[in-house]
Amino acid sequence: MTSLLALAGLLTLVTPAPAPALATALATDLDKSLIPASTPFLVHVDVRGILGSTLGKAAREQAGEELDGDLDELRDELGIDPFEDIYSVTLFSATGDTDGGAVLVRASAAIDGALERLKQMDEYEEVQVGGTSLHTIDGEVFIKVGKRGDERIVVASDSAEEVVATLAVLRGDARSLADERTPALKGKPRPGAFVFVEVGEAMKELTGHIPNSKLAGLAKHLVFQIGESRGRIFVEAAVDTDDGQAAENLGNVLNGLLSLARLIGAGGGEDIPPFALELLDDIRVQVAGTQVRLTIEVDGRALVEHLKDLEDF
Repeated sequence: MTSLLALAGLLTLVTPAPAPALATALATDLDKSLIPASTPFLVHVDVRGILGSTLGKAAREQAGEELDGDLDELRDELGIDPFEDIYSVTLFSATGDTDGGAVLVRASAAIDGALERLKQMDEYEEVQVGGTSLHTIDGEVFIKVGKRGDERIVVASDSAEEVVATLAVLRGDARSLADERTPALKGKPRPGAFVFVEVGEAMKELTGHIPNSKLAGLAKHLVFQIGESRGRIFVEAAVDTDDGQAAENLGNVLNGLLSLARLIGAGGGEDIPPFALELLDDIRVQVAGTQVRLTIEVDGRALVEHLKDLEDF
């Protein structure tokens, strides 16, 4: 899963921002009809949504010529224009594997040209897996490109089984999250969310990798999202626990940590920028039944200015 997250991050960083007026229209929402119902986790990155946001445009401006050079290299190598051609990246596992999975990329028809270039590589090979033809590079990455209207759907994984299982969903031969009446992953992105993460029953297995963490062990389901709505950047995490007592315990721990951080900040630590203290005051922790929700909302333009000031802090 770590390698899949790295790919999503790379695709996000190398794609420049669209014109501001097009940001909302170009957002690529999560389409659960493309996601296998069997997946234990889901990570959706709306690339166009990020790059049309206040933070995305500021990051693009800050990166400047160095990023421009990387983009030129990408255009030369793959024949795609990242300004236009990558819409969204979604990570999941069609086989229920929490240590691996597949990446689904929604993109423009320019991907067809990139595939033709891929076929010219010495390491390229076309293989048959379960009666399905896949593209592969040294047998380490398996890729399939399909069409949906004007879009291209790219499925890639280091596991051929993952790609084949995902293709069954896209053909309608296997169930998607949208097909399920009571799906294991039933979270819904907030309007404006450009990063959406959901982990279901696999939560306890994933947090089991965190040594000596009783806090992480309280969580059985997680929804995490970042986005921008009406000029305000929001970050939200909702954690479901086994019972009300566990939720209360988790809420108390989070509020205690926030109080400690505010106390340290109030002590006048020189290494803490002033706006960080303001952010701490904006964080809210709410407990309702078996769920704990942590939220923060800040003005997007103000946050960008504060981040710029960090260079001089």
